Amino acid sequence: MRAVEAARAALQDAARGEALARQRARGKLTAREQIAALLDPGSFLEVGGFATADPDGEAGRRLSPADGVVTGTGRIEGRAVVVVAQDFSVAGGSIGRLGTAKTVHAVETAVARGLPLVMLLDGGGHRIQDGQDARSFAHASPLIRTLARASGWVPLVALMLGPGFAGPTNSRACPIWW
Repeated sequence: MRAVEAARAALQDAARGEALARQRARGKLTAREQIAALLDPGSFLEVGGFATADPDGEAGRRLSPADGVVTGTGRIEGRAVVVVAQDFSVAGGSIGRLGTAKTVHAVETAVARGLPLVMLLDGGGHRIQDGQDARSFAHASPLIRTLARASGWVPLVALMLGPGFAGPTNSRACPIWW
């Protein structure tokens, strides 16, 4: 249990001083701070916090904690919600394969449980390190299809909290489809 807690602590904002300083210099909150400001205190349950794009274990987790997207459930004024927050401090908020999978899972959770989905968007599109050919880019399509299916079934709220192009702007457009 201590190893799990130590690994979790290493991923939190306090352990990521340089990334935190960059966010502060931009006058921005981190993804976890945004979530904390939005949700009822102590209600957030993160899902997929140990995900990392780099297979190098602990070193990879430090390079891409949570693969640049923080997802989970919590409460807003007592009402359960699902939250997705892109972490601009990890690769400019770009979308990696695991981050996409976590986001798809979050949307599916919202639909399955009938919960509102809140997306805090701040970043770029496809993470170029995941490949440049069309097959690599196609992995984001399940997210767009899943968001489109969720539209009209659960309330979708998407906030663009910083730069956005490609994926985040597509996600932002989904709430207006219904």
